[in-house]
Amino acid sequence: MSRQDGISGTAVTAVLAGSVLAYSGLKGKGIGSTVRSFLAGNVPANGADAKLAINVGTGVAANTTPDGKDNIGSGVGGGAPTAAAARAVAFAQTQLGKPYVFGAAGPDSWDCSGLIMVAYRQSGITLPHSTFAMIAIGKNVTNKTLLPGDLIFPHAAHVQLYIGGGQEIEAYDTGFPVRIAAVSKIWQARRVTG
Repeated sequence: MSRQDGISGTAVTAVLAGSVLAYSGLKGKGIGSTVRSFLAGNVPANGADAKLAINVGTGVAANTTPDGKDNIGSGVGGGAPTAAAARAVAFAQTQLGKPYVFGAAGPDSWDCSGLIMVAYRQSGITLPHSTFAMIAIGKNVTNKTLLPGDLIFPHAAHVQLYIGGGQEIEAYDTGFPVRIAAVSKIWQARRVTG
């Protein structure tokens, strides 16, 4: 499968080889919106050049700048460190748009820790249904070493799931459905796999 577009001089090639779909020359935007735009026939034409490889089986991306650097601020990030992290991200993405309900753990509504707990349960990893307890699990990671599947705590009472590309999935609060948002604040981050 191959596609060439001349939008703002950007050439985009997609190659489907086994279970990996690779895009090169994409510009800007987060992983999910870039992929949705590409599949819809629209190629974003703003931001920094990036290479993007997506495991079709899990939907998890390995997105790096042309020089291979991981830079959360530029909208690019690394790939999931383990298959369990990849499955957690893929599961959370299937929950987009479902409502936030305090104390909920699916399948029709979520709170922040319930979404993370059930996302990791898909890989047999047991996490508590408590943000405060999740803070003590796994190992600490820095902003520059974040990988898809890492837990982000903007403060002690909220947890988000990093999905790469400077983006996170969260069940934020009443009135907000499960959503993807740009990472804006990191008080603490933890890796529960790998």
